[in-house]
Amino acid sequence: MQTHNDELHIGSDFERVYVMTNAPDLSGAKAVMKIRSINDVELVHADCTVEEGQIRCRISGEVSKNMPRTYTKGLYDVFLVKQGSYSLKIIMGMMTIVPDESLH
Repeated sequence: MQTHNDELHIGSDFERVYVMTNAPDLSGAKAVMKIRSINDVELVHADCTVEEGQIRCRISGEVSKNMPRTYTKGLYDVFLVKQGSYSLKIIMGMMTIVPDESLH
């Protein structure tokens, strides 16, 4: 597992690709990415795909526009899960939330 701080700009598309080295069997595996407030309120979750040794996580700008504007910091993590076999935390860290989107 790695730790890496990141940044999400509200209203902009957010996409990260995590390359799996020495990965377990990924057939049938799913990935989950969530951003939560410091007090564990889920703010948003990503659409994730697993293919060819990579996890791709995406949050569209339209989806991030619906995040509460009161949060400027959060925590995120990405899990790789294969039902009945494993659940691995791939990466985690702080997420800075930048409210770039105009409020007028």
